[in-house]
Amino acid sequence: MARKPIPEASQTAVLTRSARRCALCFGLSGDLSEKRGQLAHVDQNRDNHAEDNLVYLCLDHHDQYDSTTRQSKGLTEGEVRGYRDRLYRAVETGLGQVSRLEAELSAAHEREREREAAVVDHDINMFSRADEILPERELVAFLDDLQTNDAYSGSSMRAVDRFRYFFDATSNHYLSSSLVDVTKQLLEALAKLSSFVALHFFVYPEPSSANEDWRFAMHPTLNIDREGSGTSEEMARYDAFQKQLDELCSYTRAMYKAYRKSIKVVLLR
Repeated sequence: MARKPIPEASQTAVLTRSARRCALCFGLSGDLSEKRGQLAHVDQNRDNHAEDNLVYLCLDHHDQYDSTTRQSKGLTEGEVRGYRDRLYRAVETGLGQVSRLEAELSAAHEREREREAAVVDHDINMFSRADEILPERELVAFLDDLQTNDAYSGSSMRAVDRFRYFFDATSNHYLSSSLVDVTKQLLEALAKLSSFVALHFFVYPEPSSANEDWRFAMHPTLNIDREGSGTSEEMARYDAFQKQLDELCSYTRAMYKAYRKSIKVVLLR
């Protein structure tokens, strides 16, 4: 003979009073999260559909309670009823507060995610604008020219200066703290290199027209391959300047590499 189904009124009462929280999850570990579950009969009599004989259990605890080993696990009728009644009181008095707290935390997390997304969007835009001014290939070519030829073209130096001046504007700053630090180090490296170039490089050779992209060379009068006389004193002075230039260029390369690495880690993850 088929068992009679649990009356709908009894099902509704238990589901409402438990708010679909498992009595054993709550009683054993204080877990008040909503669970997928079923109504169980406390006295194991599946024909006793009295509301006081019903309890909402998660699927795992329902299987445990219905198993023949439940007594060895201590899952007695009295224990289950006690946990259920405590759950009902928690739902009546405190679950609403828990739900509100969860909602507030969820909203706070969402606001934080939105803030982080806005920071990333801003910094991606910043990088794109800066990279248009001085792409990686142009900076590398500029540094290669300095270290290989002890010379540079005026247009390449202007691009470096525009890159530095771009970040001088109040609104042109990264928001990610790690990008702020590494960009500051790169700009300081470029500033030191620019100061050295301004002091020790001169127009060479003389341009044929005002529209020509002028070339600048480091102390042509000390370089035997340009205008130098080749004396040991001149060559020693030139070698010292060349060593300083090489150190500045190498440091700038390292700072730019760190800058690009940080961009990839922070913005392209």
